[in-house]
Amino acid sequence: MSAATDALRRELGSPPPAAFGALPDAVCKRLAEALRDARLRQQQELDQALTRALEYVPALMRRPVRKILGL
Repeated sequence: MSAATDALRRELGSPPPAAFGALPDAVCKRLAEALRDARLRQQQELDQALTRALEYVPALMRRPVRKILGL
């Protein structure tokens, strides 16, 4: 297993489909990077959405709500 395929497996959280074995290493590497970048963007957007949503929670309740949500 190449380093690019291993990186792709880590990003997917499971072995890639067998058809991915036909992809060149450069493509696997780019796909793994794209998945990682997409997850980072998704996490950032979710964090921003939670922060904006907390603006609708009454001020006295924000700290307990943050603690419950693990923020």
